[in-house]
Amino acid sequence: MRWRHELRWASLAALRGHFLGCYAPFVLPHPKNKITTLATRRLLGHTLPSVVHMDEESERLIGELMRLDECADLSAEEKELAELLTVLIDEYEERRYPIRKASPQQTLQHLMEARKLTQKDLWKLFGSKGITSEVFHGKRSISKAHAKKLVKFFHVSAELFI
Repeated sequence: MRWRHELRWASLAALRGHFLGCYAPFVLPHPKNKITTLATRRLLGHTLPSVVHMDEESERLIGELMRLDECADLSAEEKELAELLTVLIDEYEERRYPIRKASPQQTLQHLMEARKLTQKDLWKLFGSKGITSEVFHGKRSISKAHAKKLVKFFHVSAELFI
């Protein structure tokens, strides 16, 4: 009963904007994830963090995270809440918007574009105009020998071309 009264007070205070800080006097759970204090219940009751399944939930948590980000001095508990929100948002975005690995040809094109290089600049690496063109346009894959030369030329990891 008392907990309900305190939770109601926290909700009213949030609506009226009577917090001393961003989410003060709220705190997060004990490191072993036990809800041990009334203040913790208030914080979690106000924020309602949960696994994100829809864009609307993600946007709501992003809004909460932005509010925390705008605060000058966050308590340790508020920092923990920000980290929790970040993990929940990141996990959702990785599931919802996966980033595909670039092909070796796409990587080569990007590296050339970033350095303002043309196919002509790589003729010596590939040995001829024809091979350079075929690799660049994806008609020929990058051989191990060419990958080694590209790694030395661009100073990048060999994994990019394999």
